[in-house]
Amino acid sequence: MQATRRPDIDWLRVLAVYLYLVAGFLLACHPMLERLVQREWKRSLAVGLGATAVLLLALLGIAASPAVLLIGSAVAGWCFVVALVGLAHQFLTTSGPALRYLSESAFPVYVLHQAAIVLPGYFLIRLPLGIGTKFVLLLILSVSLTLAVYRWLVQPFTLPRFLLGMKPNACPLRRRGALSASAAAVLLAAVGLALPARSAAATPVGLWYAEGGAAQVAIEACGNELCGRVVWLGSPFDEEGCDLRDRHNPDPTLRSRRVMGLEVLQGLKPLPNGSWVSGSIYDPTTGNTYACHLTLDGDDRLRLRGYLGIPLLGRTTTWTRVGAGNRMCREDDR
Repeated sequence: MQATRRPDIDWLRVLAVYLYLVAGFLLACHPMLERLVQREWKRSLAVGLGATAVLLLALLGIAASPAVLLIGSAVAGWCFVVALVGLAHQFLTTSGPALRYLSESAFPVYVLHQAAIVLPGYFLIRLPLGIGTKFVLLLILSVSLTLAVYRWLVQPFTLPRFLLGMKPNACPLRRRGALSASAAAVLLAAVGLALPARSAAATPVGLWYAEGGAAQVAIEACGNELCGRVVWLGSPFDEEGCDLRDRHNPDPTLRSRRVMGLEVLQGLKPLPNGSWVSGSIYDPTTGNTYACHLTLDGDDRLRLRGYLGIPLLGRTTTWTRVGAGNRMCREDDR
C-alpha cells in the first residue's frame, strides 16, 4: 500500500525556517533583545544541551514519542541559536580579515551547501561502505565543494554575488587617476577651510532638552558611538517627595535606581550623511526601550525617532540644545 504524503508537514517546515528569519530581523531591530541574548546565552546553552539529551533518549527508544521529538527539536534548535549568537557577541569583538571573510560568505555558503550535500550523497549512498565511513566522506566532500564553489565561482564575479545577495566587489582606484597622499591632504585641508565655521559645531554632543523640556539629557561620545544620560529633571521627586526611581523598569532588580543620572540613549553610530543610527532609547516613564536614530536640524535642534521594529512604526520628537531657546526665538522673530 502506497503511503500518503502529508503536505501540511512541508508547510510547517517552511514556517519553522521563516520563524528563524523573523526572529533574526527582530533581533537586529531591537537592541533590548540583543542585550537579552547576550545576558542569557549560558542558560540557553544549558537548556539546549538538556533538550539534546532528551532527543538522544528518544532516538534510543527510551523516551520514544513524536511529541518528545518535535518539542525537543524545537527547544534545542532555538536555544542553540540564542547561545551561538550570545557567544559571538561576547568573543567575536574584534574585526579582522578572517571575520570579514566569514561574515560575507555566511549566506552564500548556506545557499550552496544543500547542493554540495545532495550531489556527492547521490553517489556515495550506492557504495558498499559503512554508514560511518559514508558520513565522514560526505562531510569532507560537501564542505570542500561548498567552499571551492564559493571561492572560485561566486566571490570573484559580479553576477553570482548579486544572485546570492552579496554586495558588489569594491573597484580599486586606478593608480593614474588616484590622488597622492600629499595632494589628498592638501585638498581635504582646503575643503575644511572652505566649510562654514558653524559646521564644526554641528554635532549632537552636548546638553539637550528632551521634548517638552521635562528633562535634560547630556549626549556624549562613548567610544565610537553616542550615548546620553539624564542630568536634570523638571520634577525630580515622586508623589512622596522621594527621588524619582526607575520603578517601571521590566527588570525588578533595576527599579530602585534613580532616574537622575540614568543612561537613556545607547549605541548610536554615525553615518556619512550626518545621521546617527542603530541606537536605543529607554523611556523611564513607561519602562519601554525603543530602537532609535537621530538627525540634526541645524545646530540647535535634534530630531530623534524612536520606533519598534522598523522606523515606519514610530514617532519623531524634537530636542532643543540647552541655551539655544532664546537664540532660536530671536532668529524666528527676524
